[in-house]
Amino acid sequence: MGPTVFLPQRQFWNPGSINWNPSKPDPSDFGIWTAAYDVSGIRSVTLMIRISPGRKVPAKANKVYAGGIWKGLSMKRVPLTGPLAPTTDPLPDYIADLFQANVTGVTQSLVDYYVQAVDSLGNIRNSPLQHVYVANKVAL
Repeated sequence: MGPTVFLPQRQFWNPGSINWNPSKPDPSDFGIWTAAYDVSGIRSVTLMIRISPGRKVPAKANKVYAGGIWKGLSMKRVPLTGPLAPTTDPLPDYIADLFQANVTGVTQSLVDYYVQAVDSLGNIRNSPLQHVYVANKVAL
């Protein structure tokens, strides 16, 4: 069946462009993070990215996993300690691990991405496919 993979999140939300503060644009480099868990253990978690230069991508070409060239970025396990440690009472029986990777050096391109997790038995699970347009760093 494969590991449980939570929907990946992105920081910065609008890479290379303006988000909340017009006087402080978001940088083009951004991070992706997610949580993943499997009762048999996690062997690997990989961020898969596909870069399409420019804004114009053929209709539906970026809405499928097939096609294009995918690059895998190993996601780093982030310990849930300190401010990230669970504080519920009672503590849960099982806690998903947090994983993160950074996408750097991309500008003026559409980035399709998903997370692929593999458990210790070799079962694979992919997160939903997501997309972001990465602009140039905005000059003010």
